[in-house]
Amino acid sequence: MPPLPVRVRIQAGNNNDPQDIINVPGGSIWFTGLAEIGKISPDGTMKLWHEISIGSAAGLPDALAVGPDGEVWYTDDGGYICHISPIDNFGCYAIHPSTKDIWMRGIAMGADGALWFTEDNLTSIADTQNAVGRLTTTGNYSQWLLPPDSGPTRIAPGPDGALWFTERGGQRIGRITSSGVITQFSLPRGVYPFDIVSGPDRALWFTTDTQVGRITTAGRITLWPIPGAQQFGGIAVAPDGSLWLADGVASALRHFVPPLRIQHRR
Repeated sequence: MPPLPVRVRIQAGNNNDPQDIINVPGGSIWFTGLAEIGKISPDGTMKLWHEISIGSAAGLPDALAVGPDGEVWYTDDGGYICHISPIDNFGCYAIHPSTKDIWMRGIAMGADGALWFTEDNLTSIADTQNAVGRLTTTGNYSQWLLPPDSGPTRIAPGPDGALWFTERGGQRIGRITSSGVITQFSLPRGVYPFDIVSGPDRALWFTTDTQVGRITTAGRITLWPIPGAQQFGGIAVAPDGSLWLADGVASALRHFVPPLRIQHRR
């Protein structure tokens, strides 16, 4: 029987609106909220950074990733990618400081030692700015455009050395190599992916609104509907290879154990 979940209150009387959460080497948990970043140490101590200053603007952190040197990197919806060192030093690189409504909802450290992230102007009437971006830890930025209305969301390193990402608007799973070669895999009509992770079976696992999906590195897709699901967001792999799914509308976490024939397949 899995352990009972523990609730940790972020800050009483404040709309924290948590967005992303990651484990960091050393045992701490980091998360993003509304104009804040939080850190929970292994002993349960919480530290919050509020309205992190970037020039004259308040930071709007969204997605998180751990860098090769233990720094925490995050996307900022004001058009920046920033990092925090273990001694609380902040640094930011301007990606889209003068372009409105560019949301970077996913970020991951690639096998090439660079940060890879998604770009989408989700709140714009004409959703034409869709791309995957790459940023070295020294600030060199590259971009690969996607078709309009792709809606790239989350991104994760794959077992094949490429980066895999969800295209919620385009109803696809995307793959991009470190040299920028993009391959897109279509999902059935009406299936909208959101989060994606690399599983222990050398495949990628992802959430849709009411299903959990698996895609092999060759592009073979399998979907499982989850009874009672309302709208899935995040997905995480447990140490035993099972999956935890965050159902935001139902305010619930759901546990999914892949079929044995899938667990043993490589």
